[in-house]
Amino acid sequence: MQILTDHDQKELKPHGSFAFPLLISHERLSAFDLRSFCWHWHPEIELTLVTSGDILYQVNDKVYHLHEGQGLFCNQNALHSGHRADSPDCHYLSITFHPRLLYGYSSSLMQEKYVNPILQNPDLSSLLLSPEIPWQMSILSTRRNFLSSCHFCPSGSCFLSIQKSRQKGSPSVGIAIQNVSV
Repeated sequence: MQILTDHDQKELKPHGSFAFPLLISHERLSAFDLRSFCWHWHPEIELTLVTSGDILYQVNDKVYHLHEGQGLFCNQNALHSGHRADSPDCHYLSITFHPRLLYGYSSSLMQEKYVNPILQNPDLSSLLLSPEIPWQMSILSTRRNFLSSCHFCPSGSCFLSIQKSRQKGSPSVGIAIQNVSV
């Protein structure tokens, strides 16, 4: 198996639908030819959480060696690929969503004030999420809790949110998945 792309390396697989632009998938590197997935990009944001093993994950010119418990934020339109690292396999969770899921309507205050500054930041094509950093651990643990209690998102039992961080030395905005009761 390999990721299907067009001539510009844009991934062809849909990540949800227009009505619900979110795809959550459990992946394993061994499912791909040569235990790697090819260079591709998509207009959606991708959050990856390594659940076992490790992976060499490259976004543009940055290479991350992700281990179990670590995650990665990959901004929309960023060219990325993944390759086998030290372990025989890597299992990971991929959460891919169109930014519209966060901001709702085009040109909304949410889009202009909170989402576009992240999407349009050339220094934020990717961000390592490490459990050693408290605000990042919060995102990683929220994602783990979310997965254990929410198995079918279109039911309305979950949503994505943007949270402002006021901690010194951290980005001004963070992305989190939250579980809510319906």
